[in-house]
Amino acid sequence: TTLRRTPFKSFTQMARKTDTFLLSSQDYLVIQEDGGNKFGERMFIAKIPAPGKKPIYHFIAQAGGTLNTRNLAKVSVPAGTWTSAKASEFSGVVDLSGILKSTTALGGAARRAADATVALEDKYIAVGLQAHSQLSGVIGEFNVDRGGQIYVYKPANIDGTDVAPTPV
Repeated sequence: TTLRRTPFKSFTQMARKTDTFLLSSQDYLVIQEDGGNKFGERMFIAKIPAPGKKPIYHFIAQAGGTLNTRNLAKVSVPAGTWTSAKASEFSGVVDLSGILKSTTALGGAARRAADATVALEDKYIAVGLQAHSQLSGVIGEFNVDRGGQIYVYKPANIDGTDVAPTPV
């Protein structure tokens, strides 16, 4: 039997970076793939399930990859920065919710405690993206090693009670 390698690696092989978001009643993970997926790295959010249950992963974003449609079209933001079809890498996640509350002190434990009081659908989560395909234009002019962006993600339509059934 010949095994054919598909461009998508298994999720467990790819999930290398995670960050936890605390809520008063439940915890969530943001999972960022890291591993050269040809169609791009993916990012998911999932509620941490009860013991013995499997989580349901909610898709957030996908970026980069040699076979990604944006790379195949040779486009990038800012315009003119695309150089070659390469991977992108999600790099870092920060819950901004606590520091955006006007009554929050801007430090460590106080900020994390304030983060936990914000409902998931009301959160603002910053996500870093390194774009290895962007080396030209303004990126090259500033002699930066690669392009990238920081996005703000606001979760929506995520039911905190959903959990995949336990296999029999």
